[in-house]
Amino acid sequence: MTLDDARRLQGDHLSLQAVRIVPLLDGVPAADARVGRAIALLRAWDRRLDPGSAAAALFEVWLALELPYAVLSAVLPSKAAVDAVAPGDPTAILALLERPDRRLGRDP
Repeated sequence: MTLDDARRLQGDHLSLQAVRIVPLLDGVPAADARVGRAIALLRAWDRRLDPGSAAAALFEVWLALELPYAVLSAVLPSKAAVDAVAPGDPTAILALLERPDRRLGRDP
């Protein structure tokens, strides 16, 4: 590994979570116009966590504060169960999202 390799690695702001999660938004209906704009912003995003990117900020907030709770609420039997494990293991959350499951409102 060279110094240039290390520089490229340090400067690579590609979100691997976004690369995997954002395509799952295809076909997701928007509950209202605001949600539709948010989904459109994420779909058009290059998946890079650049400081000036509104889509990157939206994704990171959604990923940290909303998405895990929504997934856990869909698969666990009660709010108490969600509260006990939230925010959950990011790897497990991602696995649940990537595998179609009726509990998440997706057909296998």
